[in-house]
Amino acid sequence: MSGNILFLVPRLLFIPIFLVILKRTYSLVRNYIQARKLGIPIIVIPLSWQDREWLLFRPFFKWIDSVPVLGYWYKYSELGWTMHHRYRPHQKYGDAFAIVSPSSVLVQINDPQAGTVLQRDYKIWTKPPTLYEIFNLYGKNLVSVNGEDWQRHRRIVNPAFREQNNKMVWEESLRQADQMLELRTRRPKDSNHVGGDGKEGKVGDERGGDGKATMADLFTDFHLLAMHVLSAAGFGHLHDFSSGLQEVPPGKTKSFSGALNFVLMNVLPVMIFGPMKLPRFLTWPKFRETQAAVKDLREYLAETVSYTRATTQSGGGGGGGGKQQAADIATALIEADEAAKREDRRQQQTNKSLSGGGGTGGGKPNYLSDSELFGNLYAFNVAGFDTTAGTLCYATPFLAVNPQIQEWVGEEIDSVFGSSNPPPLSSDYETTFPKLTRCLAVMHETLRLWGPLPEMARFAAGDGQHLRVGGDGKVIWVPKEVYVSTNFFGIHTDPRFWGPAGLEWKPERWIVRDPDTGVEAIRTPKGGTFLAWSHGPRVCPGRKFSQVEFVAVLATLLYRYRLKPWVVPGTEMRTQNDASEALMLAVNDSQFSLTTKMARPEKAGVVIVPR
Repeated sequence: MSGNILFLVPRLLFIPIFLVILKRTYSLVRNYIQARKLGIPIIVIPLSWQDREWLLFRPFFKWIDSVPVLGYWYKYSELGWTMHHRYRPHQKYGDAFAIVSPSSVLVQINDPQAGTVLQRDYKIWTKPPTLYEIFNLYGKNLVSVNGEDWQRHRRIVNPAFREQNNKMVWEESLRQADQMLELRTRRPKDSNHVGGDGKEGKVGDERGGDGKATMADLFTDFHLLAMHVLSAAGFGHLHDFSSGLQEVPPGKTKSFSGALNFVLMNVLPVMIFGPMKLPRFLTWPKFRETQAAVKDLREYLAETVSYTRATTQSGGGGGGGGKQQAADIATALIEADEAAKREDRRQQQTNKSLSGGGGTGGGKPNYLSDSELFGNLYAFNVAGFDTTAGTLCYATPFLAVNPQIQEWVGEEIDSVFGSSNPPPLSSDYETTFPKLTRCLAVMHETLRLWGPLPEMARFAAGDGQHLRVGGDGKVIWVPKEVYVSTNFFGIHTDPRFWGPAGLEWKPERWIVRDPDTGVEAIRTPKGGTFLAWSHGPRVCPGRKFSQVEFVAVLATLLYRYRLKPWVVPGTEMRTQNDASEALMLAVNDSQFSLTTKMARPEKAGVVIVPR
């Protein structure tokens, strides 16, 4: 009898495995049949980045990529695969091809005109809800919603990004950059910091104090700098670079920056473990840390809304661990939301009067719920510090290995902050920022090659939509629930649009000089060939915010210092050439985790040298 049971166990275990394989095979065949109707080349993959479990275990199966013939699909199963392969697959398959997996049909686009349509026509090309789940961690927001909901969010959110706020961004970015560089070049060994993994640690280790820093060190520095800028310009609280947001208040397990960093650096665990509820005896340390970080960040966002609402309604305030400053984004957002509430109440009273007291008008409110406010503040944090900090991280290695570009940008900085003009820290935003065109060119060129998003997907509204793709004007019918993704990294580097040096970092390509006045300006690229901030009505509302912050930090850096590749001790590097190669290897060894990031930034570094 026991022998029969042992014989049955493998069969019983095989049944669910067989059913899973059968279901996935059926889904793959069904999706393949649907893709055939598109009339474009098809790539079939058995697993995709939409399979969360596959993303967790994918790094252990790198050997698949080297298998002849059968290993072709591995590269297309990576989340953000376009950052490594750019436009090259399109040279083989065309401007539009379909990637078919059991999870979906995805049409990959490498055409500026089609990409412009997908970004511009937001009513007929909508954001797929499942791809924006991480942005809904604390509530729906401007980034994740579509249709009328998006218009409602935009009416309240857009006024928060006003020009007067950029003055604060400029001043705080200069102040933070000045303090960061001072600490990085003369850093004490016991200063606190928040690491790239979201854990509390030490700012200055054995590498600090002499201007030497790995890219992991600078990842930490730039993210803390950007978070402090966001704290001031976004939430009205000023902190010194070496303190403030690093402190862990009572009742929390992490500081604000630590909790936010943890959530951003652990996207998959947060999405999987964050909502789960398990008895403590069934949990493990990583699970508990994830849930605690998600909870801490929710409480920080709730405290921000509660405090700002109280301050706004009382007409003043302060505290919160830092000096209160007016005209910040959170205050403007909540002021706009409170105004929308008042308008709704007035409209309800009017409707009630007109109906003889029989109703209030109903309908969806024009203001945002508390969870939507939390969601938008979370989205501001993601877009307001992670993206700009990431761009600074990528610009640094390029500058270090291109000293001639540092001198080229330095010429502009010296002309703006000459002996007769105030230094960056004392400069005026309105008159100074527009003159730093070359600094902005560095940002544009870095975003062109290593922007925060390798691609962006859309769904067709209704039952489907027609889309014209490629120079031959081919029109394809895209059914509903078929993903159409614009390959940003492909379009940004395709030699058809950027010339034979499209893969090279050349900030000077962005500069156009007026032949009469000699004044330099940023060149406007051909339509749809540069989509770093998206395009059309859904363009990033914080575009100017990020530009002002980046330019201020770069101007402060190159006004006082130059960057050189660092021969990192304990590695195989021996020469400056080795150090330069290590920097470029660190850049090219990138991955996608909510935004584009270097996978191993500790493998290379720079030396910040006083001029």
